Amino acid sequence: MAQKSSSSTFRPSSALLWLLLVLCPVVALAGDGPKSAPYLSLPLEKLGFDAIPPRLLVGGATMFTLHFVDDTHLLLTFNSHGLIPRINDGVSQENDRLITALLLELPSGKVVAQTTWHTRDRDQYLWPLSHGMFLLRMQTRLSVIAPVRGLAEGDAFRQQSFLNMEKQIGYISVSPGGDLLVVETVTPPHPDSEKDSPL
Repeated sequence: MAQKSSSSTFRPSSALLWLLLVLCPVVALAGDGPKSAPYLSLPLEKLGFDAIPPRLLVGGATMFTLHFVDDTHLLLTFNSHGLIPRINDGVSQENDRLITALLLELPSGKVVAQTTWHTRDRDQYLWPLSHGMFLLRMQTRLSVIAPVRGLAEGDAFRQQSFLNMEKQIGYISVSPGGDLLVVETVTPPHPDSEKDSPL
């Protein structure tokens, strides 16, 4: 009858850990070799894209987006300069901005469609869905755009109404497959009339 040895047994998981610790520096050094040229390079300055000041990046605002629509089209959006229309609705316009949206053809980089959106805040405004569609948020209104399909129909950035929320939208999450959408709203604060200060 065989007896179990009292000595410690060899553990493959420990050996694997040591192997990874030895190979990691080797892999890191191997990455310092000659770099290959990018498949495609598009100069964004010619499209009106300006460099983003570091002070704006710290605030966490969405300053630009870049998404593949399909194999031959890119959707690029970014903050743009221009005269912002005045809206007399009692809401401060200090966070208003203009966003340029460009549909680019690949590999030429040619602009095949362009539009400008006027937003009233600095929050995220665009989420990729499936099948070349995107969710667009303008304040409390959600719509869907399909740039390539719309281009074939004569209006690449035609907005199809999806949801119009009565409350402020606080958070939006889209599943990786684009088939599940979570929208969280924020109830605006209602000051208690009894606790209102004279100011």
